[in-house]
Amino acid sequence: MDWTTCILLAAPAEDAAAPDLLLVLAVAGGVFVVSLIAVAILVRRMLHIVSPGQLLVVTGRRTMGPDGRVVGYRLVFGPGRVLRLPFVERVDVLDLTPFRVGVELRNVQARGGASVLARVAFTLGVSREPVVAMRAVERFLSQPRSEWERVAASALEAVVRSFVADRRPEQLDARDEALRAALEEECAEACGKLGLAVHQLSVEKLSALGGGFG
Repeated sequence: MDWTTCILLAAPAEDAAAPDLLLVLAVAGGVFVVSLIAVAILVRRMLHIVSPGQLLVVTGRRTMGPDGRVVGYRLVFGPGRVLRLPFVERVDVLDLTPFRVGVELRNVQARGGASVLARVAFTLGVSREPVVAMRAVERFLSQPRSEWERVAASALEAVVRSFVADRRPEQLDARDEALRAALEEECAEACGKLGLAVHQLSVEKLSALGGGFG
């Protein structure tokens, strides 16, 4: 048998191997595509987009907080994005949209015993300082906005009542910018303990009952 005959006899074996190779490549390609799709779906579920008006609270792993304490969550302010570890971490959203709170107190006792009417309007929101915002997370996460308003109003009523009690009626002028700034400073301190910031304060009425000072 010469070498030409050998080549002719071997040719069918090579032709039979070609379809097997194509099948292997097709299966491998299919597996690769399915894997890419699975990874894309997983990443999409893990990736959370944070809008400018949101604070994402990622819980599930212990980490060092901005105040130096070891806590079980991390904060991500919007705008931005964050990856969540599946089955380990959970994501909650804290709304950063400002909200209004009104305080109206009648018959508040000023220094000297005079009764005063005080009406103050506030625009509040979660502080963007991480250390302060942690207090809002620990106090208001998963709470309805009505609870935020109730707690803030209660704290601010106490501040306004104390502020009026420390001053004589003739010192209480709603048009006095220095007085408004002093009140805002005290209110900001009280709100900071709740994790909130005072965006705006308006003294609408501050007058002795029976005689006006503002």
